[in-house]
Amino acid sequence: MVFAVPQVSQRHLTRSRSALAAAVLALSAACAGEPEHPECQTHRCDAVAMAFEATDPIVEQVVNDMRAATGADVIVDPMGVAVIFEPVTLHPETGKRMCGYTDLRLSNSAILYQEIHIATEARDGCGTMWNVVAHEMIHSLAPFSEHTVDGLFAETSNDMQYFDADAVAVLCGSVECRVSP
Repeated sequence: MVFAVPQVSQRHLTRSRSALAAAVLALSAACAGEPEHPECQTHRCDAVAMAFEATDPIVEQVVNDMRAATGADVIVDPMGVAVIFEPVTLHPETGKRMCGYTDLRLSNSAILYQEIHIATEARDGCGTMWNVVAHEMIHSLAPFSEHTVDGLFAETSNDMQYFDADAVAVLCGSVECRVSP
């Protein structure tokens, strides 16, 4: 499969990388300044996730597809962000039933902790399991990005089974990508 490389402005990339660098520094300071903070005692104390725990074969499939689409160094690793599969997921703040969500815990705009929750109980409007896992991994990799109008990273679920140009643009605005034009 061939993926079109979206045009992302150099200004946008520079701004995203600057924000990421600031988040990494802030996170380092937060965890260094609060070594007893329970969330800083975990392997998930990263500014941006680049590794995901393969709790289900679909996680490895999505990581491989994402790497193929973006060239990003996304990997499967037991110390990566947990992807938790459960029958029903309820958003922790709203109590709303969700297809999936990414739980981010922040301190001064720095990510202290994150994990992904995926509902396994089929329900209308959730799209495929691949779609939900991929969508939530984008949230994890690009935590401060807005949803796209349509496609894989749209706010409403769909059955998209690949990383479309808009999703790749969101990812490559937050992580280093090596896609050839």
